[in-house]
Amino acid sequence: MPRHALGHGTDPAAGVTAGAGWRVMCLAARLMPPAVGRRWLAEAESFLAEAPPGLRRSVLSSYLAGAPQVIVVSWAAVVAGRARVTGDEPPRR
Repeated sequence: MPRHALGHGTDPAAGVTAGAGWRVMCLAARLMPPAVGRRWLAEAESFLAEAPPGLRRSVLSSYLAGAPQVIVVSWAAVVAGRARVTGDEPPRR
């Protein structure tokens, strides 16, 4: 079975991973920390596979609309985690 993590390989029989929208999803996943991107893309692929064919475009659009927030929050968590590991304290309010 072809690999799907971060867009490597497609499953034409599923029809889910074909098209420009899926390629943009893969691009968005590559902008996330690797583990987060793989989980996000796997969740999206699973949800799209279960969605009725008439709703897949809107589901894909919804995932893409939320992608910028996922990218920022996931990298912020990585940076905050590194700051704590190195002993730096987060800014006080």
